[in-house]
Amino acid sequence: FETASRGDWILRFDRNDPLLEDRLGQIEQDSGNAEGVQHLRRATELSPLNHRYHSHLASACDAFGDTACADREWQLLARIGPMVPWYQARAAESYLHSNRTDEALSHYQRLLELDPTYSSESWSLLREVLDPDVIFRRTIPPNASPELKLSYISFLSNQGEVGDVDAAFRFWQLVVPDNVADNRPFSFASAEPYLERLLVLDRIGEADRVWRDLQRLKIIATPAGAGSENLIFNGDFEQLPLNAGFDWRLSGQTTYLAIDFAAPSAYHGKHCLRIDFTVKRNEVFEPMLQLVRVLPNRSYQLEAYVRSEEITSDTGPSLRVI
Repeated sequence: FETASRGDWILRFDRNDPLLEDRLGQIEQDSGNAEGVQHLRRATELSPLNHRYHSHLASACDAFGDTACADREWQLLARIGPMVPWYQARAAESYLHSNRTDEALSHYQRLLELDPTYSSESWSLLREVLDPDVIFRRTIPPNASPELKLSYISFLSNQGEVGDVDAAFRFWQLVVPDNVADNRPFSFASAEPYLERLLVLDRIGEADRVWRDLQRLKIIATPAGAGSENLIFNGDFEQLPLNAGFDWRLSGQTTYLAIDFAAPSAYHGKHCLRIDFTVKRNEVFEPMLQLVRVLPNRSYQLEAYVRSEEITSDTGPSLRVI
């Protein structure tokens, strides 16, 4: 039925049908009538373990500002539907709003076990009232995946507070073990957001540590033949650049260019970088760049092998150091 009057008429024949009560309650709620809550509550009384009826009642209580009713229903749903992430999220929020922090943290941990996509939203709410260490310890189980832990590290580094960024690096050192054999493998994509954030914040020392850790764990492959004295990473283009971290990056000025990272005819080795201009335009292009960590009070020498063919610009190929 589509109208409240029709629902009232049908209920005269069966006052103990939870489905009828639930439907009438929804129609009353949609029309802004608070009496719908009574019908929704009656549905839960007739069928106390039905997730759907409790969810409708919780939403209606939220809509009409009955916080106590909504909290009670969401918490109940988390118990009778322990595998539903949405119920865990709403129960955790209700406990957090009522200052029952331990219960909230318990449900947030369960939520992230079920569905890590709720992580950023959950941590944002918790960070308003709790320290980073408490959140890390109470919402991320010790046996959680490295991806979830790295997601929290990235989240902290994006909060803008110096203390949060400091905590993020401390957690990085906890998550990434010194012994390669103890490491649970994770992808570069999991660590890339944190690494890039450190570079944006100009925390170069920490970014360098993260980069070296990733190399040590073989998450980033070290190019064959790379000597420790050469600060340019992947200088021979022997492997496809990551376009991140301290590897080669595309600058964004790639219009009218064809870029090949694995071109033959290298000066030495198997590969080289080749750039072809697809149209005849005498413009300045800066297609590739690399961030290199240097130290003060030292001298460095930059060396490269470059050749060109039929270049008609004012300068030809050149290197620029900023």
